[in-house]
Amino acid sequence: MKRVFLLISLTLLFSLVLLACQPIRPTADLAITGTPTVTETVIPPQTPTMTLTSTMGVTATTEVSPALTAMPAETVTDTQEITSTQEMTGEQGVFPEAVFTTVEYEFQGPASIPGGWTRIVLDNQGELTHDFILAKLDEGRTLADVLILFQEDPYASPPEWVKLYGGTRAGGGESSSYLINLPPGEYVYLSGGEAEQGPSDAQQGMVSALTVTEPENDDVIASLPTADVNVDLLDYTFAISGTVVSGEQLIHVRNSGEEAHQMLIFRLQEGATFEDFQTFLETEEPEGPPPADFYGGMNYTSPGVEVYFTQEFEPGQYILICFAPSEEHGGAPHFALGMLQQVEVE
Repeated sequence: MKRVFLLISLTLLFSLVLLACQPIRPTADLAITGTPTVTETVIPPQTPTMTLTSTMGVTATTEVSPALTAMPAETVTDTQEITSTQEMTGEQGVFPEAVFTTVEYEFQGPASIPGGWTRIVLDNQGELTHDFILAKLDEGRTLADVLILFQEDPYASPPEWVKLYGGTRAGGGESSSYLINLPPGEYVYLSGGEAEQGPSDAQQGMVSALTVTEPENDDVIASLPTADVNVDLLDYTFAISGTVVSGEQLIHVRNSGEEAHQMLIFRLQEGATFEDFQTFLETEEPEGPPPADFYGGMNYTSPGVEVYFTQEFEPGQYILICFAPSEEHGGAPHFALGMLQQVEVE
């Protein structure tokens, strides 16, 4: 039985790690550590401990598509004007925005944008769910290097010359966004998609290059938003400052650890508990549907990267989780090392 909620979250991972978005099993038991409730201030690493008999990794189920041999035909190759008309919630100014439009299976967006604090907008005009996953390449690296890497080993961990700059996801006919500080350089962006069956979006051509030039406005940092909740991603816990309440919340996430992290949000179903979620994670072949639904959050960021995004919350019980594998711990997923916490929203 496929773990639907895990597959949904895995499609948010940079495709260099999980192009096919499928789980495998570990060879040794690990321990899940988590906390039942997070409400305010900084949260230290938590207990209790449970035995984990499954982890997140990769397994080959599809071959790399020939579509990865070139950029999608509909990708805009001329520099487009970046607008500065939209605001995020909170006490802040207006930020330049770069809009990337998607349909099945194409991106349309600028080939070049100014650096600095930028609001990345994913406008999904298709019918299927698509992602925007952003990564910066070291100097001298290009999209061609990424395509070669796909073809050589599409399931390899991101190499040192790749730095992850978060991402967002939008259902068909919807849009989403996040605010991030982009240094100049060469980037790639791609979509994982649902990928429950068949090849991922990236394997079908949804991977493109982006050049980020020098910033045009060095004063924008003075108008950075005031977040409702601040979250530091540590090795291996979520350190939360502020209280999550119902309604629209502006969340500031910063990777203060030494490994890549994500903060995905799941909402527990009515009557389900944190322990039910843990049990589902540790069960080899769980019976019935998962006890939580994917709700949102922020995709992978490398150490030092910070982002802002808005999330609408309703009263209920939520789970924060990171699926990143830890090379320091034999590939153990971060949620097994402590990055699994419950948040109650009233």
